[in-house]
Amino acid sequence: MKQYKVLLYSSEEGFVFALMNYINRDPQMPILAIAFSKQNELKTYLQEHKPDLLVIEPDGLRSQSCREGAVELSVTGGTVPVLWILDAETGKEPEGSLNWPLDPVYVIPKYSPASVYCRRMLQILSESNPYMNMEHSCTCVGVYSPVGRCGKTTLSRALCRYYSADRSERGNGCLYLGWEEFAEHIDENRRMEELLFYIKERTENISLRIKSLATEECGYDCIPCAVSYQELREIRREDISWLFDQIRSDGLYRWLVVDIGTGSLSDLELLTEFDVLYLPCLREAHSRQKVAGFRQSMQDRKCWESLEEHCYPVFMNEAGISSEEIRSLEESRRDGSQRTMAKEEHTLGDRTALQ
Repeated sequence: MKQYKVLLYSSEEGFVFALMNYINRDPQMPILAIAFSKQNELKTYLQEHKPDLLVIEPDGLRSQSCREGAVELSVTGGTVPVLWILDAETGKEPEGSLNWPLDPVYVIPKYSPASVYCRRMLQILSESNPYMNMEHSCTCVGVYSPVGRCGKTTLSRALCRYYSADRSERGNGCLYLGWEEFAEHIDENRRMEELLFYIKERTENISLRIKSLATEECGYDCIPCAVSYQELREIRREDISWLFDQIRSDGLYRWLVVDIGTGSLSDLELLTEFDVLYLPCLREAHSRQKVAGFRQSMQDRKCWESLEEHCYPVFMNEAGISSEEIRSLEESRRDGSQRTMAKEEHTLGDRTALQ
C-alpha cells in the first residue's frame, strides 16, 4: 500500500533512521521513508529520483533553489514540497536563501514526537499530491440505536479493535468517527469540526486529510466527537455519500466505523448509506418497543426496504461484549447467517443476535 516516497535527512544518524523505522513499520502509513545522514548521499539520490516530499534539515540542500515549503531540484527537475526540520535547542533560524520565519505548516521542531512528524507529512502531501490507491474497497459500518445507554459506543470500539487486528480481509486499516451528540472529552483541536468542513467543501485527498487529523487508539485511527452536534446536523445524504465514495476509492481504510448518536443526524434516511448498520439494544420490553418504533419510523419515510437487509440487531448486556462475541458476530454476518431486521419478529423476540 505504500505510495508516497519521502526522503528524510538529518546529520544525526540515530535520529533520522529511528524516524524512518517508525514510519515504515506502520502498515497503514501510505509512506515509504528513506533516510540519509550524509549530504552527498542525499544529493546523489536526488540526481536520479524525484520524491514526493523532503523532510530535511536546512543544510541538506544548500545548492538547490529553495523557497517556502518547496525546493526546485536542479537535476531531476520539478518542485518538491519540503518539511524543514529545525533545531529547537538553539532557537535560531538557520542561515541561507530561505526567508524566515516560514509558514508553521512547513517547519517542525527536530525532536517532535514521531506521530507529529507523520501527521505533518500527511498534511503537506494532501495539499500537493493526489492519493489514488484503489487496492480495495472500504466497508462503512454504522452503529446506531434508538435505545439509550445500550452499549453503542462499547460495540463501536470493540468492532474497531476487531477490524484492526483482523488479517483475513486486510482488515487492519480501520477508522473510527465519533458522531454522538456530546463528547465525553472535549477535543481542543476540534478535529471533527475540521473534518466536517472538508466534507462540505468536497476537499480533495480526504483520506489523507483524515489520516493527518486522526490519533491512533488500540491499532485503529480515531477522530472523536465534535464539541457541538449542531454541525453534524448540517450533514446531508449527499455529503455522506460523497465521503464514503471517496474513502472507498482511496483504499487507505478497509473499515470505517461511525458511532452515531440518537439525535446527531438531521434525517434518519442517512442511515441507508451505510453498508452495515448494527443496532445495539437491550432485552427489556421497552427496548424492543423503541426498536419497533424505529422500524415504523423508517417505514413511514419509505426507506425501510433499503435498510432492513443490512441492519443487524445486537443484544447487549452490562458486561459489554467480548472479543469472541465480536468475532462470532462478524463471521456470521459475512457468511450470511446473522439475523437481520428483515428476519426478526415485529417486536423482536428474546433470541440473541449473538450466535
